[in-house]
Amino acid sequence: MKTISIKHFKFFAKQERLETLNRVAVLHNIWDTKLLTGATGCTREQALEFMMLLFHLGVAVPTLAVYHICDYDAIVAFRSFGEGFPKLPWVCPECEEYVTDEDELTYDFRFSLMTQVEFTS
Repeated sequence: MKTISIKHFKFFAKQERLETLNRVAVLHNIWDTKLLTGATGCTREQALEFMMLLFHLGVAVPTLAVYHICDYDAIVAFRSFGEGFPKLPWVCPECEEYVTDEDELTYDFRFSLMTQVEFTS
C-alpha cells in the first residue's frame, strides 16, 4: 500500500472528504471524474487534477473513455492515454455507424489504480 499526502489539495484535505477518498480507494480500482465528483462534491477540474497526481506518482494509469451519441451513458471505446482522441472518420463499435463530426463524441478520463493507496492530509 502506498501512502499519499494530499495536504496541498485543500478541497480533499478536509477530514470528511479524506475519509471519503479512502473509502473510494478501497472500493474502486478504476476512477473517473463522475465517481470522484459524485463521492466528494469536487468539480470535474479538481477530480482531473487529483487523478493526474496519481498518474504522476506512478500509482494510476490513465485511459480515455469515449462516448457516442448513440448512448451517452455507455462507454463505447477505451483508448490509451498515448493514442489520444479517435481520428475521424471513426466507426463506433457500439452502433457501427461512421462518426464524422467531433460533436457526436464526448470523453472522460479513467484512471486504473496500480496499487492500493491511502491518503493522508
